[in-house]
Amino acid sequence: MFLLKILFTLAAIIGVWVVFRAASRMARGERRTTPAEEAARAARAATEARAGKSVDLVKCPSCGAYHDSGTPCACRNGRPE
Repeated sequence: MFLLKILFTLAAIIGVWVVFRAASRMARGERRTTPAEEAARAARAATEARAGKSVDLVKCPSCGAYHDSGTPCACRNGRPE
C-alpha cells in the first residue's frame, strides 16, 4: 500500500510537469520538433551560409577528375592549372 502511494505521487508529479511543459510551449507559440527536423534545419542553415561561396574546379590532365583550383589532384600526377 505504501509503495502504491509513492508510485501514484510520482506519476502525478510527472503528469503535472508534462502538462505544464506543453502549456508553456503552446503559450510561446513553439511546436514540438524531432531530432530529424532539427538536423534538417541545421543542414538548410549551413547550405544557405555556403550559398554565396563558389569554388572553381579544374580538370586533372592525368586522371580527368575535377578538383579545387590551387590544390593538387588526389592522383598526385596532375598539377592544378
